[in-house]
This record gives sequence, C-alpha cells and structure tokens, in this order.
Amino acid sequence: MSNVRPMTLARLMSAACVAALVTGALAGCSVPTPLRALIEDLRNASSGSNGSDQDDIVTSDDGNTYIDDIGIGDCLNDAALVSDDDEAGVEVASIDVVDCDEPHDSEVYGFVPYEIEDYPEEDELFLIADDGCYNLFDDWTGGSYEDLPLEFSYYTPTPRSWRWGDREAMCVIFDIDEEKLTGSTKNVGLQGS
Repeated sequence: MSNVRPMTLARLMSAACVAALVTGALAGCSVPTPLRALIEDLRNASSGSNGSDQDDIVTSDDGNTYIDDIGIGDCLNDAALVSDDDEAGVEVASIDVVDCDEPHDSEVYGFVPYEIEDYPEEDELFLIADDGCYNLFDDWTGGSYEDLPLEFSYYTPTPRSWRWGDREAMCVIFDIDEEKLTGSTKNVGLQGS
C-alpha cells in the first residue's frame, strides 16, 4: 500500500459535476436550472461535433441518477467510467446509484469547493480536489488514509460544467484492490476499535 496521494487515479474521473455536486447531491452544491441544457450539450457532444476543442472526450449519461442529484453517502457503480487508457477523461452526466447494502464500486464522502473565478489548469484542478478529498478522508472513515485498505478519487468540473456554475469536486472512496464494497465506508476505521 502506498502513502502517495492518488493523483493518477483522480485524473481519470473528470465529470460534469454541475454546481450541485456537493449539496445533498454532491455535498453542498446548488444545481442551476440550466442543468438539463448541460446534459443536452453532453449528449450532443457524444453524437457529433459541438464546436469544442475537446472532441476526444468520452461522454457518459447512461446512469440512473443525474450527477446533480447525487449526495454524500450515496453508493455508486461507476468503475466502468474509468479507464487507464483514457487520458482525456469522461464527462459524466449520470451515474448508477445503488443501495449501499448491495455490492458497489464507490461511495460519495464529500465535496471540495473551488474558490477561484476562472477554470483552472488541469494540474491545479486536480491538486485542489486531491488535497481536499485527502483532508476529508479521515473524518469520513474514522481511520487513517495510510492505514485503511481504501483509496479515493474524485469527479471534477469540466470547462463546460464550469460555465454552468459547477465549482465542486465530488470525492469518492473505493476498495484499494478495486473489489466491490458492501455497506457504507462511514466510520469503517472505528469498527475495529
């Protein structure tokens, strides 16, 4: 197990988090009403050119829950959205949310706000999310990041979602060996005490 923060895992999970990423849906963001227009933009991007310089981005809107309706404590089946070969990332409009008692890939445990005006460079985008999610990890799990067999990653705003007011990264926690989780990871570090 490495003590290095997982920047390489996180870069793969860029998402159209859309402003409400961190409320009850993403731990505290408020979702703008034009979200449906953003979803439509994402659908258009996947079916043809959208005038963007991001034509190599894969778009996913196959989930059962819109990203703006996802909140802290929601369990996700999102492993299919991440690929080590996918350098550009995946724009995500929806994700499969499942009952945490059922086997699942990850769990949302927090949101990290971007307190800056302009869309950041990729390194800064990931650094803010990485530091913020790392800082939330121990409080959520009741244990130490270095001592638990869990890893974290995050969904970050895209340039497109940023235009719609998305200013939060959604932190997700998963098994370090990428096995399915069953049950919540909340206070899992306290269970052996």
